[in-house]
Amino acid sequence: MKHFVTLLILSFSLFASCAQHRPAPDYLNNQKFPDSIQQYQMKNLKGEFVSFKEILENNKGNKIVFDFWASWCRDCIESLPELQELQGKTDANVKYIFLSMDNTEDRWKFAIDHYKMEGEHYYM
Repeated sequence: MKHFVTLLILSFSLFASCAQHRPAPDYLNNQKFPDSIQQYQMKNLKGEFVSFKEILENNKGNKIVFDFWASWCRDCIESLPELQELQGKTDANVKYIFLSMDNTEDRWKFAIDHYKMEGEHYYM
């Protein structure tokens, strides 16, 4: 639970930084996330557990857009067309990573297919 709260706080700080057009905190620019966040384990679509640190390392050198979402979140689903439009306008070195807070893995996977969400997907 502590890791979930830490990750949730991180997501709100990312959102606040973007929404207010302020520079991101240093730990975001330098990828120096607290150890508790780096070690947080999530499942990928293959059912393998992957740490947040591994996700960052696998995408080193790329710009990353993290999208925290859930299939039950109406605002998340309604904003997908805008996000997909943005994906079409960005170059290949921008990676879209979707971090789901869904209730079940089945709903998570169904929504990815149903809404044709392109990018890397992880289930929190």
